[in-house]
Amino acid sequence: MTIRKRSLLAIGAFSLAAIIAVPVFAGKVTVASAQKDVLNGMKTNNEQLVAEGLHNLRALGGKKGMGAVLKLLGKYSKKGLSGKFYWQLISGATAFKDKEGLTALGDYIISKKKTSLAKDLLFGLQNNVSPNVLLVHRKVIEKGDFDQKLLTVDQLATIKRAESGDLLAEVLEKEPSEQLKQRAMNALGALTGKALGDPQNWIGWWKSNRDKEPFKKEGDDALDSGMGSVTRDGARGGEIGSIERLKKGRVIVIQGGACCKKFDHNYDAIDVVLRNLGIKCETMNKREWAKVKPSELKNIMAVLLNCTQNNDHCICPTCKPTGATNMRMQTCGGCTKHTIVNDKMPADGIKLLKMFVESGGYFFSEDWGLYEIIEKAWPDIVKVGTFLRDHDKAPKGKPPAGGRSMAALPKGNEVKVTPAPGASTHPYMRGVFLKPKEEKVAEGGASGGTVARGGQVGTEFRSPSHKWTIDDDSPSTKIIDRRRVRVLLESDELNKISKGDSAVAFVFQVGRNAKKKDKRVATGGKKARQVGTEESKPGGRVLHVLSHFGKQSSAEDEAALQNLLYNFMLECARRRAPR
Repeated sequence: MTIRKRSLLAIGAFSLAAIIAVPVFAGKVTVASAQKDVLNGMKTNNEQLVAEGLHNLRALGGKKGMGAVLKLLGKYSKKGLSGKFYWQLISGATAFKDKEGLTALGDYIISKKKTSLAKDLLFGLQNNVSPNVLLVHRKVIEKGDFDQKLLTVDQLATIKRAESGDLLAEVLEKEPSEQLKQRAMNALGALTGKALGDPQNWIGWWKSNRDKEPFKKEGDDALDSGMGSVTRDGARGGEIGSIERLKKGRVIVIQGGACCKKFDHNYDAIDVVLRNLGIKCETMNKREWAKVKPSELKNIMAVLLNCTQNNDHCICPTCKPTGATNMRMQTCGGCTKHTIVNDKMPADGIKLLKMFVESGGYFFSEDWGLYEIIEKAWPDIVKVGTFLRDHDKAPKGKPPAGGRSMAALPKGNEVKVTPAPGASTHPYMRGVFLKPKEEKVAEGGASGGTVARGGQVGTEFRSPSHKWTIDDDSPSTKIIDRRRVRVLLESDELNKISKGDSAVAFVFQVGRNAKKKDKRVATGGKKARQVGTEESKPGGRVLHVLSHFGKQSSAEDEAALQNLLYNFMLECARRRAPR
């Protein structure tokens, strides 16, 4: 492992590549000096200097090198460290490859297992290609909490080594949780291409075949569903059966266009996205939804709302669009008659949707759904913050939604999105930051050997992130009750331009006894059906995302949004589908 020696000009404007190429200062790099570089980089907002210090700490390795990173994380995560540096430090710790360093990391994750930091460190290991990462996963299987074990099993599904199969077989032999056993069988299926259907079958097969090159060969898609990266990322690939229980009439997509047929009111087509994911659904407009009888709600499991144009607009046939755009509409001219309509959700429809969710239903909303539905149904939980305008449009004019503040987006209307601290083990985050491409990676330094592993190599010392394209006049989210809202994705850039509203995706539970454990899916005990902490909470779910499908600039970024939705529907099927 190469140790990079810092130039005297390192804190200046030179790129990291230039620093490496011209090592002016040849002094000895130590754990203390590398740690100081990281600290100075954070103080001066110099991500390159932080990366150099983290590289040197990993090169030095061992318990001391790892301890230096963990000390910085422990200290600064308590002080509200900015998202980019928090995740950069996480990436630094989880990029270690040596046995001693990863052993120390495993001990730390177990000792702090109830904390958000421990969860995020385990999450950060998903792209670590060293065989020594299995030392951490063994500690988690033996001593981790339930949510950690679920995450570890998912990661084992991407590591083609006999030791991975050994750990998964151990889960099948010793764990009482049916959910964890099923997850382990899915992981073994992803590794081997087999579908044996029973824990005992898997245990016996693995013991007989572990030394016979049991792994699925490249191009063997026996367990793939044809849904692309959303379901081919390991353990989730075996959960298609849950989705198939979402039968016709149980998933409803509410569309726009009830007021007129002059133009398409929909900014999205969630029904198409669902069908591409293998999920059956039916569509209805807002007025049709408002007429659904309360007694019929028990047959519906999930409702998804297209982002739609719902403001007052003119449908006079002689009017023509003129002038500036505001709230995705143009002022009209050439006529003074004006026929004004709107496609707002009727009050009865909002009341019905609130009743549906609070009785256990699942509701997915995007973009304008925040101010059309969510803040009206649950104003004590979240509200609209700032309307975000296209970078090239001056943030002026009053939006029809109540004269709230407006701000300009960065150039290109994109922001960098990272997991919210502590949200990485949430069930909706599965696969959101995991790159499914398999690569054979040569290991250098003390770890030695090679390992086949899902995920992109070379992302050390960078935060896990996506670029998120935000549509013109999208509303940011002002969280009112932070105890009830779980932010899943956030953006430092969004936080700055919207004065504190950093959430890009969030979820909350509502309904009777929503703050208590759900006895139907209780955790703990030998006879209880153990499930993850989040899934054990009763009540309905509301998942909201900023912007919407079809807006993201790359397939990888678009897949992040699809993964959120797919995970949401998987949980809905597990908790609500008839068996």
